[in-house]
Amino acid sequence: MNPLKTRRCIGICAPLGATAIVTASAAHANQPNATDLPSYPGATNGIMDATYRDTFGHSCIHYMANSAEPLATVEAWYRKQMAGAHETPVNADNMYGGFFKLDGSRLKRGNDFANTYRSQCQKDTSVELFSCRN
Repeated sequence: MNPLKTRRCIGICAPLGATAIVTASAAHANQPNATDLPSYPGATNGIMDATYRDTFGHSCIHYMANSAEPLATVEAWYRKQMAGAHETPVNADNMYGGFFKLDGSRLKRGNDFANTYRSQCQKDTSVELFSCRN
């Protein structure tokens, strides 16, 4: 990896890593998915939010996990599981802010959605599931 790309990766991923560490230490890892959306087989480090939160104007509960599988494999599995869902790039709605440039997709079915993504320097694929009441 060239030094310029390494510096950009450290600058972008360090905040992501710090957030993940704080989140993981604040909650018990490997919690079960209670969203009613499909869990990726073999996903690890699951964290389930305890409360519903405002997400894009909807009241949603959130589950987050990681997979060692390549992004394309995880995306293909979710496309199959959520057949008929509307797909957009994960960065389209700017949920993660303009600072983070992620590769991946968002599958939306009704008010529920699944984000699958990976940054340039991220080893694992991230999966975030949002089950929304309204």
